Amino acid sequence: MLARKVWSSTTIANGDSRSIESPLSSSQGYCLTLSPERIVRFLLLVVLGLALVSLAGQYYRYFLSEGGRHMTIVRFFDLDSEANLPTWYSSVALLFSSFLLAIIAWAKRGGGDRYALHWAAMALLFLGLSLDEASGIHEMPIEQLRAALHAKSIFYFTWVIPGAGFVGFFLLAYLRFLAHLPPSTRWLFLLSGAIFVGGAIGVEMISGYYSYYYGEATWGNALITTVEEVLEMLGIVLFIYALLQYIKSHIGVIRLRIV
Repeated sequence: MLARKVWSSTTIANGDSRSIESPLSSSQGYCLTLSPERIVRFLLLVVLGLALVSLAGQYYRYFLSEGGRHMTIVRFFDLDSEANLPTWYSSVALLFSSFLLAIIAWAKRGGGDRYALHWAAMALLFLGLSLDEASGIHEMPIEQLRAALHAKSIFYFTWVIPGAGFVGFFLLAYLRFLAHLPPSTRWLFLLSGAIFVGGAIGVEMISGYYSYYYGEATWGNALITTVEEVLEMLGIVLFIYALLQYIKSHIGVIRLRIV
């Protein structure tokens, strides 16, 4: 973020990418400008730090721990645990994505864009993903689904079955939306989605296979789940970058004015 002074007026852009003047108060104030590159660099450092600390904790857990000492600290930084620091980070990153999508939806609605509702629906979707990440709702029915479907091996974590179905439905519903996007934004969206889904579902299936045959509480599974969670985090970081770049190029600079 970059703080600087704002004087009497600023220029923004509406949903049709046409510049309009937005008068401000004549009194001097400050604003914060969101820089895609700076924000992404910061987020990448956070993800790297969380991954390294989590791996160190898991190494301690399986090779150095004596009688389960300091497990509370290890769990607090474990990428595969719930209600801890990595979970809170992921929830906030998803919430930030929802906020950026809502900004775009608002601008598109003001410009009468035909895909304004698509942006708004994605904002709600990412809000739901943020709440789910914080609460772990998607993991609650795993036992019941596993028993009902007699799931094993790669489907041991049975939520991946409805999860994969939802991803397929979402892609079909958003084909035209993706086609209308600028090429750079489209490919960033697709790449970020592939990385996120590859971790959340693809690597989760590998983890399910390993957990079914070798157990969940193992060093090998800790490595697999670390890869899974890091891919999810990297997918969201790339998606945030794509949204910020889209806002910068097609909506206008986001400024928070503090008088």
